[in-house]
Amino acid sequence: MEKGSFSYQAALVTGGLASTPLVVRSVFTVAKAFPSMLGAVIFLSLLVTSLVTPAYSSFIDRVSRRRVLAGLTLAESVVFACAFFLYPLLGRPLLIYLTLVGGVELVSNLYWTAANSLLRDVVTRENYRSQAGYAEISSQLPAVVAAGSAVFLSTLPFGSLLVFGVALDLVSAAMLSGVPEHRPDHFNGSGGTTMQGVERTWNHWSSVGIREFFRYVRAHLAQVALVYLIGFPFVFTVAGNFVKPVFIANILHGSPAFLAFSEAEYAGFAIVAGLVTPLLQRRLGDSSTLILLFSAYTVASFIMPMYASYTVFTVCQAIHGLGNPGSRVVRKSVVLKSVDRGELGRFNGSVSLLFTLTRMVIIGGSTIMISVGVQRVIVAFSVVQATLTALFLVALFRAPTVKRIFLSEAHWAD
Repeated sequence: MEKGSFSYQAALVTGGLASTPLVVRSVFTVAKAFPSMLGAVIFLSLLVTSLVTPAYSSFIDRVSRRRVLAGLTLAESVVFACAFFLYPLLGRPLLIYLTLVGGVELVSNLYWTAANSLLRDVVTRENYRSQAGYAEISSQLPAVVAAGSAVFLSTLPFGSLLVFGVALDLVSAAMLSGVPEHRPDHFNGSGGTTMQGVERTWNHWSSVGIREFFRYVRAHLAQVALVYLIGFPFVFTVAGNFVKPVFIANILHGSPAFLAFSEAEYAGFAIVAGLVTPLLQRRLGDSSTLILLFSAYTVASFIMPMYASYTVFTVCQAIHGLGNPGSRVVRKSVVLKSVDRGELGRFNGSVSLLFTLTRMVIIGGSTIMISVGVQRVIVAFSVVQATLTALFLVALFRAPTVKRIFLSEAHWAD
């Protein structure tokens, strides 16, 4: 692995380690006592994400993505520092938990849009599949370590976890300085190293960038829709950050340790997916790999809520850990090989906006429906997930644009 790639992966790992213990503790606490409130906070963070994504996506095509990542990492450390000082002053720590869940969710959404765009600078044309796998492994390693250590971490004072998070975020921001970057000098995506974009103010780009963003979406609507469909069947997994903790706390009557174990299990199998999926892509091709992942994930989604069983949940969670991250590897590799570097911010932002809006619908619907039973909520969205999976498979075999993308190496750039 090249030095720049190592710095990129190490920064992702360290940044994830900073937040994972705090998120596990906060999510379980709120899910146990106020499940609807957890859904509402996640919904609000997604709403803010959707509002800033158009301008933000165009913005990161003009400025240093590395600096954007460093800034978001430091912003998360500020959230942790504020929580550290406010925690002993507030009589109701629930407010701190909700703030951490919402704040980390918002920062994470923006972080990964920039991180996925910066990834193009640390890959070559020959290893985009491997690098997509490495990126998935790096994003899951902190969850394995942090969630796997939950029994120990749960005994630590909450303030200690906040200090731990601040320290690791500072280290992660410093590591980003070793990541190579080829900054564009024009908004149309050509290469260069000018810092003109950095000198422009956010107020200027919030208007210009939004118009440019939607022009780009209209010009590349078919490609954006395709990558969205690759990811949509698995958007439920992200919404599962709300539904699954409620299921564990109220149906399985589990503990924070079991929630942490399920997170560690998911992340562990995601690492396996990061290693194995590039091999499957080379052997079977992107489309056949997606069909395999889609089918396994969809079946597990139907089975999981049918049984109030630790064993069944664990097996289905493992399959989810292979299916969702595996599809993400395919999605990243397809984008890396097909989208020019200077357009990655707008392209990833376009797909991210669609994902965010979809997650808002799922989170909002499941929050409203949670009173009828979390098992019914999971089944309902499994049906939606299966429908969208079928829609993607139809597009895969019948749509000319989809066939061209999967059967050729042609760029999408105009």
